[in-house]
Amino acid sequence: MYSFVTYTRTGESRHILPNRFVIFEGLFALYDPLVRELCRTKVFAEIEDAVCLDRRVARDVRERGRTLESVIRQYNETVRPMYEKYVLPTRAFADLVVRGDEAVEKLAAAVMERL
Repeated sequence: MYSFVTYTRTGESRHILPNRFVIFEGLFALYDPLVRELCRTKVFAEIEDAVCLDRRVARDVRERGRTLESVIRQYNETVRPMYEKYVLPTRAFADLVVRGDEAVEKLAAAVMERL
């Protein structure tokens, strides 16, 4: 679990029970080979950089009390470079790449076709 207040892991974890479908998401969902081996269908969602930044600004200013300047600075100095270095390369492990700005129903249908 991660705290957006302290920008650190909380030390807490959540136990997930096996089921027919288990959906998990996150920046590093496809990063660990051991986790990838457990997945039947791996999906990578992508979207234009400008849309990512706009969404991040809206969320961080509204929900986390950040200033526009601090969000943009963090995005340019840390978020985007680390995405390019660690997250974007995991796209190669995906069975399906989807657009994060498409209708949820369309995305769900694309995933269900892969099962």
